Amino acid sequence: MRASILRRIFRRVTLPPAEGIVLDAILSKANMFGKRARVAFKCLAAITGFSIRHVKRIVKSLTYERRLLRVTKRVLWPGHNAINV
Repeated sequence: MRASILRRIFRRVTLPPAEGIVLDAILSKANMFGKRARVAFKCLAAITGFSIRHVKRIVKSLTYERRLLRVTKRVLWPGHNAINV
């Protein structure tokens, strides 16, 4: 394999400690299959001890860069979200 492919795979599976803590907090709220965790950013911040802004940044990194999470926004009406799942 090329070195760049191995570098990409290794980068995706190794997590910084902060991302691991937030991921563990999300998984503690998930069902037995690791799906359908309904937890607010405020709750994640309280569980982990990080600020809400830092938790949002970490969740964004886990969602878009690492692709380890998938966030589904439930919409009540345009412009008003019910909950992030």
